[in-house]
Amino acid sequence: QRRHAEELTRRAAVLSQASFYFSPANLQHDEYLRSHMQLGTGFVPLRVLLSFPRMSSAHRLQMALG
Repeated sequence: QRRHAEELTRRAAVLSQASFYFSPANLQHDEYLRSHMQLGTGFVPLRVLLSFPRMSSAHRLQMALG
């Protein structure tokens, strides 16, 4: 049960961070992220998102827990 709660907390944190990255307020200043967005779709490769420290730490934690 505790592990499930931790997983939900981690997922919420990742979603919150991703929402911030793609928010209009952030995108208007984030030239790096915009430079990796595909025209027309806004798609950003996962490797780019995982290179961000906050996303990378969440990913490492998930991989360690299985």
